[in-house]
Amino acid sequence: MSNMKLIMENWRKRVILKEGLSEEIQTFIDNNDFLKGKLVANEEDLIESDKFVLLFSDDASRHIKERHSDASKPGSLFDQDINLQEVAKDVISQEPSEQSNGRVKWLAVDTGQEIGGMGVAKADPEEVEEMEDYQMPDGRKETVKISEGERIPTNQLSLITAELGQLEDGRKALSLITMFPGGDEIDGEKIPMDRSQFASQGFYFVVER
Repeated sequence: MSNMKLIMENWRKRVILKEGLSEEIQTFIDNNDFLKGKLVANEEDLIESDKFVLLFSDDASRHIKERHSDASKPGSLFDQDINLQEVAKDVISQEPSEQSNGRVKWLAVDTGQEIGGMGVAKADPEEVEEMEDYQMPDGRKETVKISEGERIPTNQLSLITAELGQLEDGRKALSLITMFPGGDEIDGEKIPMDRSQFASQGFYFVVER
């Protein structure tokens, strides 16, 4: 077989495999009461590693960048020229930080490049208590504390996903929950999962005016 024929044959096999993966993942989605009708498993949106296949669409990437782009609002910021899918592919090639309760998490992974700025900071709880209140517009609309300042540049990325099911090839299919610059602790102290607990433990959001 000539080199060109071999290349074309390998390409055809990859296309067939991708189609099979997307069909398997779509079946998982269609059988999930929460995700049914909300996600479509297109071949071009699948990011693969040895152990995982992550559904991560361009729309999801744009949504994440939009949520992490306004310096005047609480939250970590992504550098807008970062290709989030490429970063995610590198991350899911590593061992996860946690796997439990249907979640697979990679926390504070060093990406080897500056990807954005950390939006959470730490101070004495009494100092934080005097800061400005801000009601988060999403989730449970928790009230947090904010203070003017500059975000600290970071190479770290946290990626949180949900398990969709186990594929026929043994890998786990995942859907994206969230992705943000930074980790889950500051100065050795864990950042609470519940944002309503931030202030009492001395955590607040940095914003720019």
